[in-house]
Amino acid sequence: MKAERNRRIPWTILVPMIVGCLGTLPARARYAGGTGEPNAPFLIGTAEQMNEIGLREKDWDKHFALVHDVNLADDTEQGFHVIGRYVGLDDPNNKPFTGVFDGRGRTIVNFTWSSPGRYCLGLFGCLGKDGCIKNLRLANVDVNAVGSECVGALVGKNEGSITDCNSIGIVRGGEFIGGLVGRNHGVITACRTGVDTVAVAYTGGLVGVNYGTMTDCRTMGTIKGATYAGALGGMNYGTMTACHTTGGVLGDLCLGGLVGFNQGEIGGCHSDATVTGKTYDVGGLAGINSGRITDCHSTGWAWGGERVGGLVGSVTTYATLTRCYSTGGAAGRISSGGVVGTNYGTITQCYSTATVTGSLSDLGGLAGINGGWITDCYSTGWVWGGRRAGGLVGTLEFGLITNCYCSGGATGYSDVGGLVGSSMGAIIASFWDTQASGLRTSAGGTGKTTAEMQNARIYLNAGWDFADETANGEEDIWTIDEGRNYPHLSWETRHDPNASEGQ
Repeated sequence: MKAERNRRIPWTILVPMIVGCLGTLPARARYAGGTGEPNAPFLIGTAEQMNEIGLREKDWDKHFALVHDVNLADDTEQGFHVIGRYVGLDDPNNKPFTGVFDGRGRTIVNFTWSSPGRYCLGLFGCLGKDGCIKNLRLANVDVNAVGSECVGALVGKNEGSITDCNSIGIVRGGEFIGGLVGRNHGVITACRTGVDTVAVAYTGGLVGVNYGTMTDCRTMGTIKGATYAGALGGMNYGTMTACHTTGGVLGDLCLGGLVGFNQGEIGGCHSDATVTGKTYDVGGLAGINSGRITDCHSTGWAWGGERVGGLVGSVTTYATLTRCYSTGGAAGRISSGGVVGTNYGTITQCYSTATVTGSLSDLGGLAGINGGWITDCYSTGWVWGGRRAGGLVGTLEFGLITNCYCSGGATGYSDVGGLVGSSMGAIIASFWDTQASGLRTSAGGTGKTTAEMQNARIYLNAGWDFADETANGEEDIWTIDEGRNYPHLSWETRHDPNASEGQ
């Protein structure tokens, strides 16, 4: 029996056993535990373990989870190893992160980067179509990537899903710069940022440019970009829904309290940001709208030179604004309006209580210049300016105004009208209050006393929709508390003004 206990294990068996054991050690040593599978994710608890992910490309399709807050300043290495890589379209060297990273509500502090000329930069350089980042907080972010493109605090380029992620800090770069994501082609849901961003173009508090879907996102911070800058995103070609912005946007042209340029769809969003531009296309919500904006409002001020709007700076041909309003103000030298600076699209069921000021011309309570369609709209704010100033529209170049009214007024030194300052278009079934405005003349429309303006019969006789239901079963457009107030849009009573403002 003693001989049996002392018998040696043959080397042909021992060596493979040792090698096999050694082969399992790195996975356990480089992380805090786990196997990378969905039910046993790799556990990350230190800065070294977080930084190790960027060196292990074969793990970029695995599952990870934070088990502690991580301070990246604790890592003794020279810099952070970015996770996921995007070089260019169809480039064989592309290697996105396609796994799942669950922050479990914990925070990564002090992600810093300082070098120029990098493409697709963030804590994650590129998140692939199957990739997911969720429940993660970033604090004290400091990214200095001047001259770089596609930069975000969390992700440079996103093709996957990002849910319930926050970031606070500062991000600087060249183009496509966001407080959370540089370029979004995927889905971003319930994310928050308090990031100051500085860029040359295409920059936003949350994304630089959006081609995907963004829902229930909030931003606050200061956005500085020469062109195409917004408190939420620089440009939108996708969908933005139920988002809310505060803070400020500073730059040259095409600036908005939500987005600088929109060619997609925006719905149920609200901006309280202050927007200041040097030249043109400046809006409380969007600098330029070439898509569809529905059920949105702005409460901040927009300041600029030309084409300045309380909601949108310019609305282009075929673009639409529907059930939107502004309550802040618009100030510009030329073509400024309470809702839009210049309109060549379609504006339907919108209103403005904003104040409009301008030093030169083409100023209106709803639109500075209209070359499109304005239907079932009203304005109650005052217009202070120079030439071609109107309570509703400053200059009607061509196009149509129908079923509209204004109860505010306009001041100026020539071509000042109660409804429209100057007109070469058509004005149908539209009115202004001669007593409240103090203006007896207009380039179009019909003047009425205050008592008449608060009488439903005036509008019913003009063909306005005050019926219980329309012929096709849709709800009526207008409602009125006769003898007490002017008409209001029916959707106003069905929407809580604070519903999209968040906390």
